Amino acid sequence: LNAELAALWQNNPDLPYRNVWVNLMRDQVVITGRVSIMGFEVNAEVTGKVAARDCVPVLQIEELNIAGVMTPRFVKDQVEQMILEAMTWYPADYPLCLEQIVLEETRVTTYGYRR
Repeated sequence: LNAELAALWQNNPDLPYRNVWVNLMRDQVVITGRVSIMGFEVNAEVTGKVAARDCVPVLQIEELNIAGVMTPRFVKDQVEQMILEAMTWYPADYPLCLEQIVLEETRVTTYGYRR
């Protein structure tokens, strides 16, 4: 997964985030990386859950930490919006309808059906 993410950003240098790393845990995902906010690159860490809703994967953000310091709400809102937009890569009309996503420490299992 992390190798695929690295290739994505290498092939798309205009994306506003870099060095993204995903750590899987039981029922939780932690995503770390660098994001560009108002011309500054800062470290960010997102903790959340991935679920299937209306046949597509969605990220439910539980915690957002930016640069490890007190961060204005509008900066956190901007980072959260970038993360949620990144999750829209899965088309709503894709032939595979996702019903459930199970996160474990070494794998992700998806359940669904063909439309």
